[in-house]
Formats: sequence, structure tokens, C-alpha cells
Amino acid sequence: MDNFRLIDFMKAWQHRIAASPLTLQEGTESYGASPRQEFMNTMRTFVDYTRNEWAQRYPTSEDVLRGYHRSEIDDEKALEILWAWNFPYLVRLADSYTWESLEVLVISTFEPFRKAAFQYEESKKTPFLAYLKPYVEGAMKDEVRKNGLYRQRNEFSLNTPLDGEMENVDYRADDRPDPSALIEEEDTISHIKSLTRKALKEAGLTEKQARVIEMIYFQDLKPVRVAEILQIDATSVRDAHQGAMKKLRKYLSAHKEGL
Repeated sequence: MDNFRLIDFMKAWQHRIAASPLTLQEGTESYGASPRQEFMNTMRTFVDYTRNEWAQRYPTSEDVLRGYHRSEIDDEKALEILWAWNFPYLVRLADSYTWESLEVLVISTFEPFRKAAFQYEESKKTPFLAYLKPYVEGAMKDEVRKNGLYRQRNEFSLNTPLDGEMENVDYRADDRPDPSALIEEEDTISHIKSLTRKALKEAGLTEKQARVIEMIYFQDLKPVRVAEILQIDATSVRDAHQGAMKKLRKYLSAHKEGL
């Protein structure tokens, strides 16, 4: 990783995300590495390399910043080492938002992270991680809020593809018909949920189908997590989802006027 520059890597990913927003990143080996896997593989290599090079000399974030203030390392190298040291925390924080793409959330913290790094004053006796926390938590929450409006409006899409793995469903805005064409008067999210729960009860779903729909669309759980909780494989989750969607489409088509 001698020629690797963290700043260039982050800029490239920011451009990639801007060109393809709100993409769910769960993938399977049969479809190749997902963006999350691609991002994490590079970051793991970067973190391991940085630890091998710098851990003995600068074992903590505070040591890195002291070295920077003594002009032992330049600002770019200091930023890279700090990022490597704190990357596990950023991943844990991003993973707490189960419906969001981990790499998108982590990348959203990069500029606030850089700002925190060079505004930090050790003289205030605050550990760097404690100082950093509100910067990166705020960045992730802003990213979640930015994505939330679209996801709320499309929380129960009746146009989810029946072909392919659920892990690769794309929930971005596109030219597909909006659910409002099938469900009238969806003025609020609570109203949508009320109509959806009514459909779930009356559309003849099996217990497994109803639980899968509930967990994916109301509890914001990823299909892989649903499989873990229900102790079934990913194929069973996909099949239950597809079967439920067929029944719901049929029900909503027949009861459109009543909704």
C-alpha cells in the first residue's frame, strides 16, 4: 500500500456514492463482492499495513497527534494513522444502523473526522475518541436522515423484483410506478403502515410470509438478519418474501377502491 492515499480513496468513493445513492449493499458470492465487501477489504488491508508501520511508534490516537504537533509526521499521514486507529469504532457505529449501507455511513464521517483531528487540543484532557464521537455520530445521523425520507415514502414497495436475491434489491428512486398508484390517500407514513398491516392480515399470507414481511419492512432488518433470527436459509427468506408479495399484489389489486 505504498502508493495508497486515504484522501484519494475517500474522494473516489464519495463520487461513486453520489452517482449511485441509496443502494442496498448486501450481496452474495455468486454475484461477486458487494460494495461493502470491496470497501471493507481495502480498509482492512490499509489498517493492517498502518498498524505494522506505525503502531510501535504511535500506539494511541493521542500519540499520533503529539507526533503531528511535534512535526514528526505531516497532516496527511497523521490523518491516515488516526483513521486506522479509530476505524473499528466507526464500523461498530455504522453497523448500529441496520438498514443503512455501512460504507456510505463510514465515508460520511471522513470530513468531520478530519476536522475533529486538527481541532483537537490535548491540553483539555479529553481523550481523542470522546472528542471525536459527536462529530462522527452527527455525520452518520445526518446521512440517515437524508436517506430516510425516500425510504419512508417507499417503505412498502409493491414493485420489488421477484427475480434475484433479496440481498440485491435496489430501493433507489427510478421509473417504476409509485406505491401511491395502488394505495390511495397515503398522506402519512402511519397511514401507509396501517393499510399495509390490514393487507397482511387479509391477504392470506402464511405465518412465515407475514413474519418475513414484518421484519424486513417494519423492523428494518436485512434479509440475512431475518434468516438468522428465523433460523432458516437465505433462499427460504427470499421465497417467503416473493410468495407474500404475489399475494399482496393480488389483494391490493382486488381491494384498491376500498383502500
